[in-house]
Parts: sequence; C-alpha cells; structure tokens
Amino acid sequence: MDNIFPIKSEDDLKMLEKKLEDVDYFHKLVSTIAFTIGGIKSLSKMTTLTMRIMFSDEFIADYSWKGQKKKSLEASPIHKVIISAIQQKFPTTKAGIIEFISPWLAQSETRIKR
Repeated sequence: MDNIFPIKSEDDLKMLEKKLEDVDYFHKLVSTIAFTIGGIKSLSKMTTLTMRIMFSDEFIADYSWKGQKKKSLEASPIHKVIISAIQQKFPTTKAGIIEFISPWLAQSETRIKR
C-alpha cells in the first residue's frame, strides 16, 4: 500500500492522515492491513503485529494512547485504521484493543535499546 509503513516521521503521519480523508482509501487500507496480517489467532498478537508493522519504534516512542506526557495516538485519525483493521479479524471492543496498544506504546523505548 504505497510503501507507507512503517511510519517513521511526523511528515509520514501527516501525509497518511491526509490520504485517510478519502473514505475509499481508508476502507482499502483497513482491509489491506487486516488481510496482510491474516492468520494470527489471538487479539494480543494481532494488535502488537499491527502496531509493529505500522510504526517504527523511534517514531512511536513520542506517543502514548491518551497523550499524557507524550503525543496522543488516539487524537490521530490513524487510530481508527488500527482499531478497524483489528476488529475485522477479532470482533471486540475498542477498549479491548487499547488494552494491548497502551503497553506496546509504553515499551517502545525498551525495544529501541535492544
């Protein structure tokens, strides 16, 4: 999908957010992500793999879900892509997905150090 992932900079994110204004592009991206990740059998693995594919650790280290002390991922339209792609494979609540996104975001600096 246009080699847009992983997102590595604010410019990359802004460019994608602009493209997401097109509803058809949004739906195509959601379906592509859900299809690409495919045969994952658990919500936690689907969520972490989706995040790992979509964002570089160096970029996402500046983000938390709510934005306390960091930038808010929830405030970005990209969060709707993440939630929708995961919900295509695992019918669950947004809160159920966030349960796995928040710690993944918090661990980004640890992953960078490895």
